[in-house]
Amino acid sequence: MLPKKQRPMYWSRFSTYENCSQEYLWKYGWGDIDLGAGPGKPKPSFIQESEHNTITGRVMSYILEQLYNQEL
Repeated sequence: MLPKKQRPMYWSRFSTYENCSQEYLWKYGWGDIDLGAGPGKPKPSFIQESEHNTITGRVMSYILEQLYNQEL
């Protein structure tokens, strides 16, 4: 039986493993453990986009438009 492909051990990965093994597991994956993206793959990240900045920009644009149209 052929050995599995070994990943090189970088200092950042080793440090992450030493500090928090759970973070290492979620960030880099491990063996046959399935975290949702397939066996051995890291936990998928779900990024929610916030619309707070767009709301602020829309309000500022509206105010400037009103000031310009009314020539204040």
